Amino acid sequence: MEKEFVLYGVRKGNPDWQEEVIIARKGEFETYKILFENVKKWAEENGFNRFRLAEYGGETAEEVKNAFVKALNI
Repeated sequence: MEKEFVLYGVRKGNPDWQEEVIIARKGEFETYKILFENVKKWAEENGFNRFRLAEYGGETAEEVKNAFVKALNI
């Protein structure tokens, strides 16, 4: 399965739950490492101050939902 990397950011003054997707790319992270660094720099210059990089392994929405429900039922 192809991995997807998503960079989320929160604008200055906003609560953490107001994340916005800044960029998302599929493939190997090393391919996009410099791109993500440059996009993060751009985002900092444009009002974002908190970031989170998430990696998804190609899971379907149903698989993610089932894992979440299972975690809640523990």
